[in-house]
Amino acid sequence: MLLVIASGMVGAMIMIGSTMLVGNFMYIYGVGVTPASGKVKYDPITKDRQDLYLSQGTEGHGVPTSCYISGIIGGGLGGLGGAMVYFALLSVTNATTALNVIGLASILAVAIFFINAVIASYNIGGTTEGFIDPKFKRVPKAIVASIVVTFLSAIMSIIIIGGI
Repeated sequence: MLLVIASGMVGAMIMIGSTMLVGNFMYIYGVGVTPASGKVKYDPITKDRQDLYLSQGTEGHGVPTSCYISGIIGGGLGGLGGAMVYFALLSVTNATTALNVIGLASILAVAIFFINAVIASYNIGGTTEGFIDPKFKRVPKAIVASIVVTFLSAIMSIIIIGGI
């Protein structure tokens, strides 16, 4: 179980980290702007001043260091949850072949992930720039909603795969 959880966390962190890194390369070298957030004057991690680099009429561009670190942490937490759901669904099934079990558990784990992503996004009110964003204060309500939805989705998933 620990191997499944660790691989889910590391895989999710690598995927979101590489996505943000490539996005930053495109912003920096393609568009010609520096990564800066309009939410705070100074980056909390690097202490670099950001408001000097904002383009007129924007709330920021690119992925500043604090947003990158928040994204990596969020990717790890998402991978942890996804791996736990996958392992739980994999272990309660009564399906006939191992290939069917793996495929079904994977599909349902991804479905629960998408449901949680949408619920959290609606509760928070759109996208957030990580722990520096004022909308981050809404996260506790989003966590409660995600727990309730995950519980209901898990019951439905277990019924679908014929477990327990």
